[in-house]
Amino acid sequence: MTYVNSFKGLLMVFFLLLASCASTATNTANYNQAKQDYARGDYQRAFQELWEPAKNGDYRAQYAMGYMYYYGIGTAKNQDLGRNLIQMAANKNYPPAVHAMELITKREYNQYLPFEKYSSKKQNEGMMN
Repeated sequence: MTYVNSFKGLLMVFFLLLASCASTATNTANYNQAKQDYARGDYQRAFQELWEPAKNGDYRAQYAMGYMYYYGIGTAKNQDLGRNLIQMAANKNYPPAVHAMELITKREYNQYLPFEKYSSKKQNEGMMN
């Protein structure tokens, strides 16, 4: 009886691994197709091809889709969603995503000058009036 249960367990693990490999192959195929579509300038199709692999956790697709959302390429611009997708890829230590998050964070931090940096002239001309 124990042997049969062990065999069933091994068989289940085998089928799960097989399904995982098939999913990985599909993700890679979709990602590669998206790269080709993007290179041809078919941004909407590239965006659509990225959907499944990004949803399945492919960090390259998450980064690419995040980039497209962030800049509004092939889809409506949504910087919050783009930043979140890029962050997901960065959390998996994908170097382009890590670098992009550094730039995004720096840009957001530097978007507003500290109050002390304004000249008195700008303060008088701007928000102080």
